[in-house]
Formats: sequence, C-alpha cells, structure tokens
Amino acid sequence: MAPFSKPSVVSAPIAADNTMMAPYTLEMRSLTASPRRHVSTTTFNGSPIQRRLRFVALCWVWIAVIAAPLLSGSQPAGAQTSESIRSMDVDIMLRDSGALEVVETITYDFGGQDRHGIMRFIPWRVQDQDDPTLDRVWQFSDLSVSSPTGAPANLYEYTEAGNQVFRIGSPDRTISGVQQYVISYVVEDNMIESAGQELLTWDVTGDQWDVPIESAHVTVTLPVSPNEAACYAGPIGSTTPCSSASTEGRVATFAQLEGVAPGDGFTVDLWLPNGTVTNLGPRYDNHSEDLTGVPGEPDPFVGLTDPAPGATASAVALAGAGVIGVLYAAWSRGRDDVTWTDGHAALPTDAPPRKRGLFERPQVVVEFSPPEGIAPAHAGVLIDERADARDLTSTIIDLAQRGYMRIVELEKPRFFGRQDWNLELLNGDFTGLAKHERSLLTVLFPGAKTSVLLSKAGASSAARMVELRNDLSKDMERLGYFRGDPNRIRGIYLGIGTVLLTGGFIGLITSFSTESRWALLPIAGLVAGACFMIISPRMPARTAKGSALYARLLGFQDFIENADKEYAQYAEREQILTKHFAEYLPYAVCFGVVDRWAQAFSTLTDANFQDTTRWYVGVGPWDRFVFANSLANMTDRASSQMATVSTPRSSSGGGGFSGGGFSGGGGGGGGGGSW
Repeated sequence: MAPFSKPSVVSAPIAADNTMMAPYTLEMRSLTASPRRHVSTTTFNGSPIQRRLRFVALCWVWIAVIAAPLLSGSQPAGAQTSESIRSMDVDIMLRDSGALEVVETITYDFGGQDRHGIMRFIPWRVQDQDDPTLDRVWQFSDLSVSSPTGAPANLYEYTEAGNQVFRIGSPDRTISGVQQYVISYVVEDNMIESAGQELLTWDVTGDQWDVPIESAHVTVTLPVSPNEAACYAGPIGSTTPCSSASTEGRVATFAQLEGVAPGDGFTVDLWLPNGTVTNLGPRYDNHSEDLTGVPGEPDPFVGLTDPAPGATASAVALAGAGVIGVLYAAWSRGRDDVTWTDGHAALPTDAPPRKRGLFERPQVVVEFSPPEGIAPAHAGVLIDERADARDLTSTIIDLAQRGYMRIVELEKPRFFGRQDWNLELLNGDFTGLAKHERSLLTVLFPGAKTSVLLSKAGASSAARMVELRNDLSKDMERLGYFRGDPNRIRGIYLGIGTVLLTGGFIGLITSFSTESRWALLPIAGLVAGACFMIISPRMPARTAKGSALYARLLGFQDFIENADKEYAQYAEREQILTKHFAEYLPYAVCFGVVDRWAQAFSTLTDANFQDTTRWYVGVGPWDRFVFANSLANMTDRASSQMATVSTPRSSSGGGGFSGGGFSGGGGGGGGGGSW
C-alpha cells in the first residue's frame, strides 16, 4: 500500500564514484539478500476466475438485500379503469359540543391491479363564496385507520391544496382484489345556524373519486330528534333526491343505491332545534391562495423523513458491515510486506517479512543513482502502484537514449495547431530488450514502418496499448515486487465499489419514485461503494523485496526532484547531470518530476552537451535552456498521447363547499382513489 505521506530522507556524503559512503553503501547484493516473496495469484482459495465470481456474487447479494424492500412495484394513480368502490358506509355521531365523530367504511375493489392502498382526502379549507377574502375551515383530529380484511393500513397524513389527505397502505407491499378500510376522525366547526335552526350539512362521498361508488349509505346519530332531513345525489348543485331518507327518533339514515359516478356527490342535510349544540360554526380564516387543484402524491422522500420501522437499523448495519469489510480488506490484504527495522528500509536485514504498520514509513537514505537492474517503467509502477501512461512515456525516452529510436522536434505551426515530434526507429534488432520494451516498439512501429508522429503514436493499435499496460502491471507480480497484479487488484475493489454505488443509486431512485420507506438501505450501499472506491488505489501490496526496492527508489526520487535546489551545493551534482542527465531522464518521467530534472540541467554552466543528446534533435541552434524546455513539453505531450491510446473505453382532487340544499354542500366531500 502506498505511504500516506512522504517518508523522511537522510542525506549522505557522495563519494567520487557517485555512490554513498559508508555506512550507507548500498549495493545490489543487499537487495537480493532480502527473501523473495513472490506470492502467486492463488493466495486466495480457488482459481482467479472463482475468486472473481465470489466477488461478483457478494456484490449482487448486497444489492439484493438493499433492493428487496424497494421492488414491491408501484403503478401511477389514475391507472384504475378496472377499480371500483363496492360500498361506502358512513356513520356520523353529533356530539353536544357540535363536533362530528365520523367513521367511513370503504369496501374497495382493486380488481386485478397491484396497488399499495387508497388515498382519501377531505377539504378542510374552502374559499367563502360570499367573501372571497375569507376561507371557511374545519378542524380534524383523532384520526385512525384499520383494515378488517388485513390490507396494509399504514397512514401517511398531510395537507395539500386545502385538503386533509390520508394515504393509506404500504409503499413496500401491494394488494389486489376486494379490501376494506375503516377511517375514523373527528371534525369541528361544521354546525351552522340557518333560519333560526341549527343545520348539519355533510358531503358524504365527495365528487372527486377516480372510481365509481356502487352504493353509499350514511347513518347519523343526533343528540335530539331532527326537525327535518333531506339528501341529494348527482353533480355539484344537483337537487335530485337520493334513493332513500328516513328518521327514527335521534337516528337518520340515508342511501344512494343507484351508485355515485366519478364527479358526482352524495350530500345529507339535517335541521335541528336551536340550542342543540354548544358550539356553532362556521369558522373563518384569511384566504389562502393554496386552495386550487387536487392533492398530488406525497413527499417522495418519505423514506428519509419517515423511514419504515427497522429501516434505520438495517441501513446502519449494512453500511457498518460494508465499512468493516473495507477496513478488514485494507488491513489484511492491502499492507506491504517489509523486513526493515527501525525504519531503515534499504539496509540489509535477515528479519522475517511482516506486515507494514498502518502509519509506518521507511526512513529513506537519498541515492544519487537508480538501483541496478530495474527498468524505469517498473520503477514507476513500484512507486505509485499502477501501470500508467507515464510509465510508457518513460520507456520511450529510455529506448531513445539507448539508441533504439530518435526523437525529432518539428517546427511549431505559426498560427494554429500544436507542437509535434517525429519518432524514428534506428535499431530494428530487439534482442535483449525486456518484454514491455519489445511490445512498445512493435506497437509504435508495426510492420516495416520506421517513423511515426508522436501525436499518432499507438493510435492504430489502441487495444494493444491497453494490453501493454496490463502486461507491465503483470510484470510486477512476475518479478516478485507485488503480491499480485496491481492493476487487477485495484480493478477488483474498484469494480466492487462501482457495482455497489450503481446499485445504491438505482435503489435510491427507485425508492423515491415508489415512495418507499426503505430509502436508507440504498444509501448504505452508496456508503459502502464509496469506501471500496476510495480504498481501491491502496490495495496493491508490495512484497518484502518490492518494499526494499521501493525505499531505495524513494531516495533516488528525492534527488531527482530536488536536484535543482536542495542538492545544488554538491559539487558532484554537476558531474551527475553532465554524464547521466539522459540516462536518468526516464526515471524523472515516471516519477512525474521531469520539469524539475530539466530545470536542474538548464542551470549548469557547461553548454557542451550536444554529444549526449544525439537521440533528440531540436529545432534551431543548440541552447541548453531551450533543450530542457523542449524535453519537458515533449514528455507532457507523450504522456497525454499514451494516456489517450492506452486507457480502456469503456391521486386525485379535492371538492369545494357550496352551501346546503343540493349535492356537494357542507363539510366533508373530497374524494380519493388508489395508489
């Protein structure tokens, strides 16, 4: 795993031969003396394919756990052509105080539709017809809901567009067929004075149901016998009597046996002696503009504001399990093997390999030459644990300065266009080159081709460039520097995170669209997925051999990065730059500090470096500063080109108030439908 911050660096005197003086003389034998810890891809039980399948299966199990409560299905309100209300039976009791106790028994036939439940809304605020600056208001209380047939009877209550809205059912379950719901509530401020009497007017069904009501019955129990009773059915304002109306003592009964069509209403009027109740309405408030329209669907974020019982605990448990899984993976599989003691990573040791501490860093001794036997591209992967475009660019520079190709700078267009370079093949004998070097030359110069523009390099063989990066990453495992292929290991954890994030996002959108109260579960998936993606770059782990070499490369990187300033006082610095600038340039590229290395070169006093740069042909006369600047630009363009060619592509509405004596008057009313 990559360190969390830059290790400390200890400088040492430089001997005449550019090596460090005792006691820090480091030779290749000290590196090879470290036990070689090459761990094959069978570190986990089973074949690589089996391991991948297990990872994929684990991700899908996680998504299934998250998604199961969300996939109960939902259909939009209004898709109710085969639905009806078999009967709507209403019992009303008038208290001495003037409040109404209302019990509605609704037998709802969902037919073959899979629905969650019903919506019922009743106006509680209606603009007064005589004075538009006022609204008449009713107060609702003591609401309760049940289902004798066992349908889900969860209640979500809210007000919208002047209506008291009751959403009954469960967003996580669907039902069909005939179901019964019992809704009870108390309404105040409904009784009014009319012609010296007290009038109870109640709109029993409302005119805003989406479905037909096959029959409606109402029974009203009063404190005293009524003076008169009447009922009306039909469109708003209709004076057509209902099917039947009768009184017996303090009880009045009404029925509309012919049914109530969508858009029609069923209203009852009862006149009582003056003084029957203690509190008469109506009650008024200043007019509110939010009284038009039909109640829409409730807040889709109900899963966040009012989660289902157990949803919070389940989400915390799932998120916690994901975070613990990430931490366990990082602790058990993402830490490097090391053999150093007291932080001196590069010193020879016979200590057995152990896992590096979470915040343990090597104390690195600065080195003025790269460790022997490691190619610049491999050094780059060892430093940042990934085979990337910079490593391919460093290989191009390395092969050029070793005489396999020449880089020719082209004239920059005067007005439009970007600077470009031409790569010319000089040596077609690839014998003795490393596999990744041979592969790169073959891709850059296919067939008998001997030159290519840098801006076109590898463009015709993008798939092979991707394969080349993967092969370079596999080399690190084959050479014993990593316990597994860094790109593959990083990809596994990145893939897990991507699957969890995608599943969590889809689940969250699904929960919002279906108003599920389990929306916290997808958030748990998002948290776990983000953790896997964050930790993925740190999951490749070095072997003890790789850790020792990594520490030495850090020392060399420190010299390359600070050669222009921190080590400017060393007399040997100029000698190193004079003799080894081109040789060390590929390492500066893979370390990502080519600008600093070129800047150090441009500060030298001796300008006679033409013989050392035959692999690079510039434009115009030789100039040390221009040469350094051109190299920096060329490597930036090459890295951009390599990155380009080697990256995988990858309910219904509320009624109003219109007075007594016809259908639709009084309190109550509204309507509903299924959801």
